Amino acid sequence: MSNSKLSETGRRHALLVSRARRLARPRKVSEPIKSTSCLVCESAGELYALPLLQIARVVPFARISPVPTINPALVGVVSRAGSFYHVFDLARLLRAGDGAEGGHLVMLRGAPPIALRVDQALRVADLIELSPADTSQMRANHPAVTGFARPLQEGLFNERTISLIDPDKLVAEHAPLRVGGN
Repeated sequence: MSNSKLSETGRRHALLVSRARRLARPRKVSEPIKSTSCLVCESAGELYALPLLQIARVVPFARISPVPTINPALVGVVSRAGSFYHVFDLARLLRAGDGAEGGHLVMLRGAPPIALRVDQALRVADLIELSPADTSQMRANHPAVTGFARPLQEGLFNERTISLIDPDKLVAEHAPLRVGGN
């Protein structure tokens, strides 16, 4: 039966029934994109991401106390909130060169208390890890670099690739080393 032979009430009913059927069909739900919230930092011209859950605080670089060491990445110690943090230069630690003076200190959670000196703590961003196929030409220069990522938000960081850092792997390999003394 065509809708032209139906009364006004019948047409309204037919319209409502067709809308109800269309709305009752299962929708195609897209898969949620798996992302990780990280603090993105710049050091020696490269972008690095540290998981937000492993960061205690970020402060402007302040005067630190030098310590005698054979580890070139260990630049000194600093006291914050009743704890002494061993301060490592992230660029030297990852063998990416020397970072600029100043910058920020990224204080990590856990023991021993570790702080990373970076040229600049840029911002918190949601990152999507790149697949092995996308990173086949990229090589990590340190075991703490666990992968590579791009920001979820388009246009952020000029579409540069970001190295993902596992702070636990930084700490394990680079425990503070003393020179001389007891």
